[in-house]
Amino acid sequence: MEYAHMIAGYRIVAGTWGSHTPISTVQGIVFNVNPRMRWLINKVTDPVDSMFAKVDFGGKNAYYNEGSCVKCGSLSVGADTYWGFFPADSYSRVDYELTIVIKGNTYNVKHGMLF
Repeated sequence: MEYAHMIAGYRIVAGTWGSHTPISTVQGIVFNVNPRMRWLINKVTDPVDSMFAKVDFGGKNAYYNEGSCVKCGSLSVGADTYWGFFPADSYSRVDYELTIVIKGNTYNVKHGMLF
């Protein structure tokens, strides 16, 4: 699932992700600035001054995490890893508050979406 925000002429794309193995599962969210593909294999982004995200994961379990970066074009925030024999996804929803600084100006956005 992805959701795009337009902020100061930049396209900020929030997308959920999950990583599954036979013994573990982890889910998270990634924020990309002006994402595009190059050579059909690389995702390229544009750098901004900074990003800071507060993320609430909800569903069967609940988890809160924060992430930040400086001079970056991508920020990923993950939840706890769950272990077991083919464990199911632990989260069905993610709510976030993203603070992004672009060319010295600070912007805030809040949104929620399903996995």
